[in-house]
Amino acid sequence: MRPEAKRLLERHRRAGRDTFIVSAAPQEIVEPLAQALGMTSGVGTRSCVDNGVYTGELDGPFCYGEGKVEAMQALASWNSYDLAQSYAYSDSASDLPMLEAVGHPVAVNPRLEARTSCPPQRMADCDLQPAHQVGDPGAPSQESPQPVSASVVS
Repeated sequence: MRPEAKRLLERHRRAGRDTFIVSAAPQEIVEPLAQALGMTSGVGTRSCVDNGVYTGELDGPFCYGEGKVEAMQALASWNSYDLAQSYAYSDSASDLPMLEAVGHPVAVNPRLEARTSCPPQRMADCDLQPAHQVGDPGAPSQESPQPVSASVVS
């Protein structure tokens, strides 16, 4: 993880927000990665397992596009999070549904297709190359604690 991303994650932690990786990758990969990064948890694509054997079926939504939103809505429901007060960070146009589902969407190092697809009045940009200062569009405010959803694994 880039040092700038670590600092951004730490700002959310200090503000009392839960943090999550939301990814299309298998849950068995996403959860340990989130834990290794000191995040609250990871949300990934879940596979059906029958008597210890993968069946090839999914146990829930494919965590991609609208499937990420479905998984985030379930997480928000279980934990009483308000997605309108939540943050999401992504560098991909495929995550536009996730970014549109939260009140604080942030395009990270946005690629051209993500930048041209997003309504500019709703989307902050966050360049994780240099460090951000408090007050930058990509820096979290000190509002009430809410979760961060970050698609950091493709």
